[in-house]
Amino acid sequence: MTRWTVFFFLTFLLTAAVFAPAAQAESLVMNIKRTVTFTPADESTPPVVVDETVTFYPEFISVRAGNTERIYNFAAKTLVVFDHLDKTYMIHPLHAVPIFYERERTRRLAMKIKLNEATRAAGGDAVDKVTLEDLDLDMAFSTKANTRTEYMIEKHLEAGRTFFTQKKDTYELASYRAHTGTLSQGLKKTYTRYLAHEVAVHPVIEEDMAKVGQVFSRLEYNNRDTLRKTNAKTVMALSSATIKPDDMPTMPQGYKIKRSNDPQMNTLMERSLNTPAPDMPALIAHINSLLDEAINNKPKYAEAFIYTSEIPLMMTGAELQKYNESIIAPGFLGAETFHKTLFAAVTRSPNNAEDLPKFLEALDGYKGQVGDKDYLIDYFKAQHIRKVLGVKLDPNAEEQAQLKQAHGYIIAALEKNPRLINAYFDLGGSEFQDNKIMDAFILWDHAARLSPTHETLYGIRKLQEEAEKKFPEFF
Repeated sequence: MTRWTVFFFLTFLLTAAVFAPAAQAESLVMNIKRTVTFTPADESTPPVVVDETVTFYPEFISVRAGNTERIYNFAAKTLVVFDHLDKTYMIHPLHAVPIFYERERTRRLAMKIKLNEATRAAGGDAVDKVTLEDLDLDMAFSTKANTRTEYMIEKHLEAGRTFFTQKKDTYELASYRAHTGTLSQGLKKTYTRYLAHEVAVHPVIEEDMAKVGQVFSRLEYNNRDTLRKTNAKTVMALSSATIKPDDMPTMPQGYKIKRSNDPQMNTLMERSLNTPAPDMPALIAHINSLLDEAINNKPKYAEAFIYTSEIPLMMTGAELQKYNESIIAPGFLGAETFHKTLFAAVTRSPNNAEDLPKFLEALDGYKGQVGDKDYLIDYFKAQHIRKVLGVKLDPNAEEQAQLKQAHGYIIAALEKNPRLINAYFDLGGSEFQDNKIMDAFILWDHAARLSPTHETLYGIRKLQEEAEKKFPEFF
């Protein structure tokens, strides 16, 4: 197994900052054959063989397989993924990789314990013990911040190879043979980073390999799932290693940035970048005209309120302050007085699943009464559904359908107004909750492009800062 296939994450850095200058130094070009064999083998899981060209630079790593190339830029803390066939590239933050590992390890551990308990309760062949000290998960997802299973690993040398086994049953975790020649000082840290990002072994094994001061000529490791009785064995064989004077990769010409792997979302993102910010004088004038009509036609207060409620979704809190007295307060006041049910359904949230239907029913009751803003009624319904059901660890089929519908509501709202900045943050938060870290950072990055000073970004940047401190081996 390889780690990189799951991780495509966007960064907040501009495209122009993808490649930063580096001091003149050498590079190391290696040709590696990676073979992954699955056990038990069947027609649906044949061995996977990939020829990779890996290049180490002092502040970069390039890994190319066919038309796909990943360039790790440690100066900019980004991962750039190129499709040389389509001539496109995506930019992702390195931070998302260890964040994913930590969260995925916890998620799988909880699932493993639950499945094991169910198997035991049914009288099946359950694992004797599943605890926080799970060596299988630490081989695939652990970081140096979590090495509780180090005591389970035994190391020995035999015929020029270094072996790592599990003490209890001598199960082979990994083995490697070092290549002749010593890595230059400038590339030793690069090798450590490569092992963290591209090799799915225990951090104790990574550390041992890095200390040798030589790259591997052959590396074998097993990623086992004891509960499901499956295994993926990876063999990485070095066929050549060449020193070159290059010190950094070059940005190919004529390539286009790709904002999302989802075609619909990619189109929405492109549209939003070409959609002007709201014309606030015109919007204020329209809301004021609705408020004037509402004096003699009270239902217009509902329409004015929904128009007003869209404004906070398109700007920062600081920007919103400028319009609070002139339009936000008057737009809210009429609904608070004459449409209390709608006002409460928008400005408050259900406390639990029992409250949720009441909020949804209240909002649906105003469909067709808010001009061309019915999509906002659905957007607010989506917020309530996500708040109540999105935190459930094991939603049932009906709840999953509601969550899917909520996602559709938000996408539909973006189709109507691609400048709904909060919607991108909302979708990113949902993906993060589902541990789809790739998609979360894609959406957060786009929100940052639309609103670089948005308050929500503070928390996201704090998350990145904490990742750098907690998982230094990835940076």
